[in-house]
Amino acid sequence: IKSPQGPYGEYTPFISKGWQFPILLSHRLTDSRLSPYFSVGAILAKSKTFTECPITTEGVVGIGLNYRINSGLAILVEPTASYSFCRPANDSFYTYSQYRSYSFGIQTQLIWYF
Repeated sequence: IKSPQGPYGEYTPFISKGWQFPILLSHRLTDSRLSPYFSVGAILAKSKTFTECPITTEGVVGIGLNYRINSGLAILVEPTASYSFCRPANDSFYTYSQYRSYSFGIQTQLIWYF
């Protein structure tokens, strides 16, 4: 963010707080003990920092591995990447130049089949 409050109009770091709710469609490629695992979906997000913005949507993809320990238990490790399609509006205090909102994460699950 380019801040006018700085003596030289320098760029300053910015931290946004809020919540995210993922909705994913996942697929295990094979029935073998170690199998590739794919996910695609959306993340519904609400920023507490930009309170005037409605709930925004982010696209998310993930590719990982699913390891079946036995017939009833499996472990999943899946790196994910998401990109926000919503751009905050410029105002009199902040000007957003080349704004991109993306995140990288890792999803882990212990899956119990019954």
